[in-house]
Amino acid sequence: MYSDLILQKQWKIPQSQSYTATCSGKFSQSMQFMNHDLPEIGQDLGSYIHDFPSPLTTARHTSQVCASWRQLITNSPSLWGNIIYLPSLQQKSDAWRNEVLLRTGNSELLIFGHIWQGDGIEKAKEFLGHLLGNHWTRIQQVYVSFDWVRCPDNFWSVIGRPAPNLRFFSVYFKRGLPLSSISSSPGFTLFDNHAPLLTHFQQNCIPMNIGEASWIPGLISLTLDLASNLTIPRILETCSRMRSLQTLHLKFEFETKDPSLEGLLHYVNIPSLSTLVIKCPFDASLAFLEHINPAPGCSLQLDAYLENLERITPTELVVFQRIVAKFSNYYFCHRSPAKSFLLIFTHEAIKVGDIRGFTVSIHHFNTIPTPLLVLLLGAFEPTYISGVKTLHLVEGLSPLPPTNFFAPMTSLEELVVTTGALIY
Repeated sequence: MYSDLILQKQWKIPQSQSYTATCSGKFSQSMQFMNHDLPEIGQDLGSYIHDFPSPLTTARHTSQVCASWRQLITNSPSLWGNIIYLPSLQQKSDAWRNEVLLRTGNSELLIFGHIWQGDGIEKAKEFLGHLLGNHWTRIQQVYVSFDWVRCPDNFWSVIGRPAPNLRFFSVYFKRGLPLSSISSSPGFTLFDNHAPLLTHFQQNCIPMNIGEASWIPGLISLTLDLASNLTIPRILETCSRMRSLQTLHLKFEFETKDPSLEGLLHYVNIPSLSTLVIKCPFDASLAFLEHINPAPGCSLQLDAYLENLERITPTELVVFQRIVAKFSNYYFCHRSPAKSFLLIFTHEAIKVGDIRGFTVSIHHFNTIPTPLLVLLLGAFEPTYISGVKTLHLVEGLSPLPPTNFFAPMTSLEELVVTTGALIY
């Protein structure tokens, strides 16, 4: 975040100027665009960046309002250092890129943006390579997403250097390139094992022995995805060292190699974990959830993928219900009862849960068996849903949930249904 830039308070417009009364509101609004929160680790940067005007463009336009504003803005290195927005730096000429870099002075840098194929993209990539190669120790935060585009040539060599000031690191290779063309070498050591200030990290296409990294214990947010060399036992071992971890995303979806279950699984306490997002195959999801104990009240978004429902044994079904009930208890026992509850049943997926922060989804290729549905709904104690005021039923209910599941919802005031759910 740009939390160190409380611009409305730090920057004082001279009261003697006649334009102050009419422009101060617009100035404050412009500063809010530049003081925008960055996306959470794991959030799709490609969709996020379209939600607000480019802060770099806003800064440039705001600096042209009048001489006083221009002096105020252009002489604020920390402002320019915090708005290195790559999509706004694709001009054919280097003049504007050089000017932006000059205005940052010696301040710390925050670099972000979604890079995709198009006019000017090579210029933005070259500038990113220049920043990484020549200003690496000034960089505090990196949020970059590559879509159908290779990273700069010096990318891997640079992020193998010590990162003394790096706090946030999220570099995401979205799609369009084979992993072999963007992955580092097997012996690669990220940050030369030195990133003492790093708190947020998203791993993507970076084979590494993450469990031995010295900066792991300091993380409060971790995302692991497209990680072909990670196993569930190794992830558990890594989590055992992360006493401060608050947010964990595990994303191993269809197009990636499933995380292996080979090795000894240890039970792990993650005492600060308050947000858990898992998008993994069914067996890997259960194995991980079975072996961790998060903080009381931990939210869960589980998306488990099943390729063959017929291979699930009755024992696995019971284990599934027990694990969902375990995390349901963690969540609801330390929060007020759910106010809004969601039920989605289609031929491709089932999703159940409290919209606020506890949802369980199963994705499959065939109709979900009724026993699995009953077990899943049975993981929600009646007291947890007794306060539901809004119930969402989303199309294609197949199979139909048992009607007695809704009996505890005595406070229900609103029913939201799609046309496909009216049959129920």
